[in-house]
Amino acid sequence: MDNSYFIYSNDDQNIDIERFHNCTWEFDNNSSLVEFGFEISANSIQNRNNLSLTHILPWCTEKCEVKDLYDGLKDADNSRFIFNDTVSGTDSLNDRSSNLGVIYKFNGRNVLCILPVTLDKTVSGRIKIDVNLSNYNNYNTTPKPNIYFRFYVKPKMPFISTRKNGIAKSTIIYDIKINERRNIPHDILNELTSKDFCRVKHCFCFNILPNSYEIVFFDNTSLKNVRNLEFNSFNRYLGDTRIKKDELIVVFNKKEN
Repeated sequence: MDNSYFIYSNDDQNIDIERFHNCTWEFDNNSSLVEFGFEISANSIQNRNNLSLTHILPWCTEKCEVKDLYDGLKDADNSRFIFNDTVSGTDSLNDRSSNLGVIYKFNGRNVLCILPVTLDKTVSGRIKIDVNLSNYNNYNTTPKPNIYFRFYVKPKMPFISTRKNGIAKSTIIYDIKINERRNIPHDILNELTSKDFCRVKHCFCFNILPNSYEIVFFDNTSLKNVRNLEFNSFNRYLGDTRIKKDELIVVFNKKEN
């Protein structure tokens, strides 16, 4: 599986991704799901009414389902769980509803603005992400908070990982590469050579898979923890019937820069 991802701004402006969340799900029924979360630095979007990014995923086709996860994240209980912090205060970008964006104040981290996005995947291998910033800009606060959005992609293949079958056991390999120029495919080399890829300050990788596997690490310098999946919280957040109680584990890795 080619898991070389590329993220760039469509107007060639420098964009800093403070935190990039990559959450892969692989289920017992040979199906998968991938969530992507972007926390964009407020300094990167000053004086903008719109943010437009392209996210290149080599395995993504026009038939893959994509969905913005804003409706789940505007629920403070879900965001408390996703960001692993207590939500101490909530505000809306629109006094009448929370449909245009919400502001969360946390106990242990900076204020964050959660926004809905528009997704377009009319070109194979690419997802265009458009974020309307007008309501965010009209929110009267100083300093401006970072923004965050999250969406999922349902691949048409059973696995995102690389599977190597052996006589005694099979091996699952996760090897995700982000904005590495040496991994640009030859057929899009000319297109991407001149692009300024987004800078990713912190990358969080959550690999969720059935708990029937033995976990072995060739390089555990980025490993943070391995734990059982929090079934009730994830089930409430995603509402995916493939999530079964006591059947999945989470392998969490983190790298900087």
